[in-house]
Amino acid sequence: MHFRSSVLAKTTIADRTIEVVIAVPSDFHFSAGQYVTITLPKLHNESVHEQFRDFSIASSPLRSGEIAIAFRASDSPFKTQLLESPHGATLEIDGPKGIFTLPETVDRSLVFLAGGIGITPFLSMLHYLTETRSLQRVTVLTMNHSQAESPYCQELRSLTTASHTMHLIEHIGRLTETELSEQVERHHDVIWYIAGPPAMVSSTQGTIEKFGISPGDIHIESFTGYA
Repeated sequence: MHFRSSVLAKTTIADRTIEVVIAVPSDFHFSAGQYVTITLPKLHNESVHEQFRDFSIASSPLRSGEIAIAFRASDSPFKTQLLESPHGATLEIDGPKGIFTLPETVDRSLVFLAGGIGITPFLSMLHYLTETRSLQRVTVLTMNHSQAESPYCQELRSLTTASHTMHLIEHIGRLTETELSEQVERHHDVIWYIAGPPAMVSSTQGTIEKFGISPGDIHIESFTGYA
Protein backbone atom coordinates (compact mmCIF):
# COMPACT_ATOMS: atom_id res chain seq x y z
CA MET A 1 0.00 0.00 0.00
CA HIS A 2 1.35 3.43 -0.95
CA PHE A 3 -0.06 6.66 0.45
CA ARG A 4 0.80 10.19 1.46
CA SER A 5 0.72 10.97 5.14
CA SER A 6 1.72 13.60 7.66
CA VAL A 7 3.59 14.03 10.94
CA LEU A 8 1.26 14.21 13.95
CA ALA A 9 3.76 14.44 16.82
CA LYS A 10 7.40 14.02 17.83
CA THR A 11 8.67 13.01 21.28
CA THR A 12 12.11 12.35 22.75
CA ILE A 13 11.97 8.87 24.33
CA ALA A 14 15.65 8.47 25.33
CA ASP A 15 19.00 10.16 24.72
CA ARG A 16 19.32 10.83 20.97
CA THR A 17 16.15 8.83 20.38
CA ILE A 18 12.94 10.24 18.94
CA GLU A 19 9.47 8.84 18.39
CA VAL A 20 7.43 10.16 15.46
CA VAL A 21 3.69 9.58 15.24
CA ILE A 22 2.34 9.46 11.69
CA ALA A 23 -1.22 9.56 10.39
CA VAL A 24 -2.46 6.50 8.45
CA PRO A 25 -5.75 5.89 6.61
CA SER A 26 -8.48 3.73 8.10
CA ASP A 27 -7.79 0.90 5.65
CA PHE A 28 -4.11 0.62 6.64
CA HIS A 29 -3.62 -2.67 8.51
CA PHE A 30 -0.46 -4.41 9.67
CA SER A 31 0.76 -7.26 11.86
CA ALA A 32 2.79 -6.54 14.99
CA GLY A 33 6.48 -6.61 14.06
CA GLN A 34 6.12 -5.32 10.50
CA TYR A 35 7.74 -2.18 9.08
CA VAL A 36 7.09 0.64 6.63
CA THR A 37 9.27 2.53 4.16
CA ILE A 38 9.13 6.30 4.60
CA THR A 39 10.17 8.68 1.82
CA LEU A 40 10.68 12.42 2.37
CA PRO A 41 9.64 14.39 -0.72
CA LYS A 42 11.85 17.35 0.28
CA LEU A 43 14.94 15.19 -0.27
CA HIS A 44 14.29 14.62 -3.99
CA ASN A 45 17.62 16.32 -4.81
CA GLU A 46 19.58 13.96 -2.54
CA SER A 47 20.91 10.55 -3.58
CA VAL A 48 18.25 7.85 -3.80
CA HIS A 49 19.64 6.20 -0.66
CA GLU A 50 19.06 9.37 1.36
CA GLN A 51 15.45 9.84 0.27
CA PHE A 52 13.95 6.93 2.22
CA ARG A 53 14.38 4.69 5.27
CA ASP A 54 12.70 1.56 6.66
CA PHE A 55 11.22 1.77 10.16
CA SER A 56 9.62 -0.91 12.30
CA ILE A 57 6.25 0.13 13.65
CA ALA A 58 6.42 0.56 17.41
CA SER A 59 2.69 0.92 18.05
CA SER A 60 -0.08 -1.67 18.28
CA PRO A 61 -1.94 -2.86 15.17
CA LEU A 62 -5.11 -2.06 17.11
CA ARG A 63 -4.22 1.64 17.39
CA SER A 64 -6.50 3.49 14.99
CA GLY A 65 -5.55 6.26 12.58
CA GLU A 66 -1.85 6.49 13.39
CA ILE A 67 1.39 4.57 13.78
CA ALA A 68 4.54 5.32 15.75
CA ILE A 69 8.14 4.85 14.64
CA ALA A 70 11.35 5.60 16.53
CA PHE A 71 14.99 6.13 15.64
CA ARG A 72 18.38 7.24 16.92
CA ALA A 73 19.23 10.78 15.83
CA SER A 74 22.16 11.27 13.46
CA ASP A 75 23.44 13.89 11.03
CA SER A 76 22.23 11.99 7.95
CA PRO A 77 20.16 14.15 5.56
CA PHE A 78 17.14 11.91 6.05
CA LYS A 79 17.08 11.94 9.84
CA THR A 80 17.96 15.63 9.99
CA GLN A 81 15.04 16.46 7.71
CA LEU A 82 12.65 14.18 9.61
CA LEU A 83 13.67 15.77 12.92
CA GLU A 84 13.07 19.23 11.50
CA SER A 85 9.72 18.32 9.94
CA PRO A 86 6.91 20.31 11.59
CA HIS A 87 3.48 19.04 12.54
CA GLY A 88 1.61 18.29 9.33
CA ALA A 89 4.73 17.79 7.19
CA THR A 90 4.14 15.46 4.24
CA LEU A 91 5.59 11.95 4.12
CA GLU A 92 5.20 9.09 1.65
CA ILE A 93 4.57 5.65 3.14
CA ASP A 94 4.92 2.18 1.61
CA GLY A 95 3.88 -0.89 3.54
CA PRO A 96 3.32 -2.77 5.63
CA LYS A 97 6.27 -5.07 4.92
CA GLY A 98 8.14 -7.92 6.56
CA ILE A 99 7.65 -11.34 8.13
CA PHE A 100 9.17 -10.58 11.55
CA THR A 101 5.86 -11.34 13.21
CA LEU A 102 4.37 -13.36 16.05
CA PRO A 103 3.75 -17.10 15.66
CA GLU A 104 0.21 -18.22 14.97
CA THR A 105 0.00 -20.37 18.10
CA VAL A 106 0.98 -19.80 21.75
CA ASP A 107 2.16 -23.32 22.55
CA ARG A 108 5.83 -22.25 22.81
CA SER A 109 7.33 -19.40 24.81
CA LEU A 110 9.17 -16.54 23.11
CA VAL A 111 12.38 -14.67 23.91
CA PHE A 112 12.80 -11.16 22.49
CA LEU A 113 16.43 -9.97 22.34
CA ALA A 114 16.47 -6.24 21.54
CA GLY A 115 19.58 -4.19 20.91
CA GLY A 116 18.90 -0.48 21.37
CA ILE A 117 16.22 0.84 19.03
CA GLY A 118 15.60 -2.77 17.99
CA ILE A 119 12.97 -2.76 20.73
CA THR A 120 10.44 -1.11 18.37
CA PRO A 121 8.94 -4.22 16.70
CA PHE A 122 8.81 -5.94 20.07
CA LEU A 123 6.94 -3.04 21.64
CA SER A 124 4.29 -3.40 18.94
CA MET A 125 4.07 -7.12 19.69
CA LEU A 126 3.82 -6.60 23.44
CA HIS A 127 1.04 -4.05 23.09
CA TYR A 128 -0.85 -6.37 20.77
CA LEU A 129 -0.46 -9.37 23.09
CA THR A 130 -1.63 -7.27 26.03
CA GLU A 131 -4.62 -5.78 24.22
CA THR A 132 -5.79 -9.17 22.92
CA ARG A 133 -5.27 -10.77 26.36
CA SER A 134 -3.04 -13.40 24.83
CA LEU A 135 -1.64 -16.20 27.00
CA GLN A 136 1.65 -16.09 25.08
CA ARG A 137 4.64 -16.28 27.45
CA VAL A 138 7.43 -13.83 26.62
CA THR A 139 10.80 -12.91 28.06
CA VAL A 140 12.06 -9.52 26.87
CA LEU A 141 15.80 -8.86 27.14
CA THR A 142 16.90 -5.33 26.24
CA MET A 143 20.53 -4.30 25.68
CA ASN A 144 21.60 -0.64 25.77
CA HIS A 145 24.83 1.28 26.32
CA SER A 146 23.29 3.16 29.26
CA GLN A 147 20.00 3.58 31.07
CA ALA A 148 19.64 7.05 29.56
CA GLU A 149 19.81 5.54 26.06
CA SER A 150 17.16 2.88 26.76
CA PRO A 151 14.10 3.64 24.60
CA TYR A 152 10.60 3.01 25.93
CA CYS A 153 11.98 1.72 29.25
CA GLN A 154 9.07 3.00 31.37
CA GLU A 155 6.51 1.72 28.88
CA LEU A 156 8.14 -1.71 28.84
CA ARG A 157 8.17 -1.85 32.62
CA SER A 158 4.49 -0.95 32.80
CA LEU A 159 3.51 -3.56 30.22
CA THR A 160 5.49 -6.41 31.73
CA THR A 161 4.75 -5.59 35.38
CA ALA A 162 1.02 -5.70 34.70
CA SER A 163 1.29 -9.06 32.94
CA HIS A 164 1.46 -12.60 34.34
CA THR A 165 3.02 -13.91 31.12
CA MET A 166 5.73 -11.32 30.37
CA HIS A 167 9.12 -10.90 31.99
CA LEU A 168 11.57 -8.02 31.38
CA ILE A 169 15.36 -8.15 31.75
CA GLU A 170 17.15 -4.82 31.25
CA HIS A 171 20.83 -5.25 30.43
CA ILE A 172 23.30 -2.39 30.31
CA GLY A 173 26.35 -2.98 28.15
CA ARG A 174 27.27 -5.78 25.81
CA LEU A 175 25.77 -9.19 26.56
CA THR A 176 28.69 -11.59 26.97
CA GLU A 177 28.73 -15.12 25.61
CA THR A 178 28.52 -16.48 29.15
CA GLU A 179 25.48 -14.36 29.95
CA LEU A 180 23.83 -15.37 26.70
CA SER A 181 24.59 -19.01 27.46
CA GLU A 182 22.74 -18.65 30.75
CA GLN A 183 19.71 -17.29 28.91
CA VAL A 184 19.80 -20.18 26.43
CA GLU A 185 19.97 -22.72 29.25
CA ARG A 186 17.02 -21.06 30.95
CA HIS A 187 15.01 -20.76 27.73
CA HIS A 188 16.11 -23.65 25.55
CA ASP A 189 12.84 -24.83 24.05
CA VAL A 190 11.53 -21.43 22.92
CA ILE A 191 11.31 -19.36 19.75
CA TRP A 192 13.97 -16.65 19.64
CA TYR A 193 13.53 -13.20 18.10
CA ILE A 194 16.53 -10.87 17.67
CA ALA A 195 16.38 -7.23 16.51
CA GLY A 196 19.00 -4.49 16.55
CA PRO A 197 22.08 -3.27 14.69
CA PRO A 198 23.43 -5.81 12.15
CA ALA A 199 26.62 -6.68 14.05
CA MET A 200 24.69 -7.38 17.25
CA VAL A 201 22.09 -9.48 15.42
CA SER A 202 24.69 -11.52 13.55
CA SER A 203 26.87 -12.26 16.57
CA THR A 204 23.91 -13.08 18.82
CA GLN A 205 22.40 -15.41 16.24
CA GLY A 206 25.73 -17.20 15.79
CA THR A 207 26.19 -17.64 19.52
CA ILE A 208 22.67 -18.98 20.06
CA GLU A 209 23.08 -21.47 17.21
CA LYS A 210 26.40 -22.58 18.73
CA PHE A 211 24.53 -23.41 21.94
CA GLY A 212 22.25 -25.79 20.06
CA ILE A 213 19.25 -23.68 19.09
CA SER A 214 17.89 -24.66 15.67
CA PRO A 215 18.15 -21.89 13.02
CA GLY A 216 14.45 -22.47 12.35
CA ASP A 217 13.68 -21.26 15.89
CA ILE A 218 15.53 -17.97 15.40
CA HIS A 219 13.92 -14.94 13.74
CA ILE A 220 16.02 -11.85 13.03
CA GLU A 221 15.55 -8.22 12.04
CA SER A 222 18.65 -6.10 11.32
CA PHE A 223 18.34 -2.33 11.61
CA THR A 224 20.67 -1.26 8.81
CA GLY A 225 19.87 2.43 9.31
CA TYR A 226 20.78 2.27 13.01
CA ALA A 227 23.71 4.65 12.89
